[in-house]
Amino acid sequence: MKLLIFTDSHIRASTPRSRIDDYPTAMWEKFQQITQIISDKGINAVLMGGDLFDAPDPSTSIVNSYLQLFTYWNIPIYSIVGSHDKFGYNDDTLYRTGLGTLIASGTIKLLDKTQRIGHNTQIAGVSHSYDLDENPATDYYRKKLNINEYLIQICHGMTVNGPWSFSKHTNVKDIRTDADLLMCGHYHPGFEPVQVNNTMIINVGALGRTENVQRRYTPGVVVVTTDIPGKESWEFIPLNVPENVFGTKEVTAEKVFGDINVFIQLLKDRSSNAEYGNLKELIMLIGHEGQHSEEIIMKALEYIE
Repeated sequence: MKLLIFTDSHIRASTPRSRIDDYPTAMWEKFQQITQIISDKGINAVLMGGDLFDAPDPSTSIVNSYLQLFTYWNIPIYSIVGSHDKFGYNDDTLYRTGLGTLIASGTIKLLDKTQRIGHNTQIAGVSHSYDLDENPATDYYRKKLNINEYLIQICHGMTVNGPWSFSKHTNVKDIRTDADLLMCGHYHPGFEPVQVNNTMIINVGALGRTENVQRRYTPGVVVVTTDIPGKESWEFIPLNVPENVFGTKEVTAEKVFGDINVFIQLLKDRSSNAEYGNLKELIMLIGHEGQHSEEIIMKALEYIE
């Protein structure tokens, strides 16, 4: 069996300020390449690691375009819920989002607890939630249905491989799960593969690069092959993307957050949820969603001092 995995595509109808190309067209071209990989590799199923769209409520035309594309693939598609896939981190809002529409249509299946997808292959998912990363030893745990089978798990949390100076996060060395392969999303830059106990943990970076700092890596997908028990393998397949798609100007707090009034409105929208009573915490969360540097987040915090 062969499965294709990607995460954080952040599909949107407009081009981010950091990009100098046509982002919607660039993303569509990436998905055309993925379509070709599915055909060439004989992929049996697709796993999506969250943040399919850049906002919970993408335009109807965008949703329809990708619904048609995913239908054309004609294979099972599973997804977890990312931080951008619902309003205010509220699971009850999923039904009125772009991802929710694709789930309701039957195009995408929501992945959570462990399930069997092949005669020797299992899959599981951990969606994003506000309290994820509070208990690293248990938050990511998924149990195998059969210890002799291969478990592939996807997650959307702040998993990092190394020191992290602020915000809730989980260091990969603290993750406990039965999974043989754990593909992480949410942390856009990605990190080098690392073996933790019996689990290979990988993050190949976001498929959709919306920030200037993401110029450092080439986006791509992961293909996992589980045909022969005991000889399962995975490979990273980079996509063909133009080299110069980012601007060269200095990244400042103003450029990251755009017009301050827009940023304030975003804060108001998020703070409508009772969980966001602390404005500083909210700025930190928004900053980390965009994978902004610590320096940029600190500049944003200065606006409210």
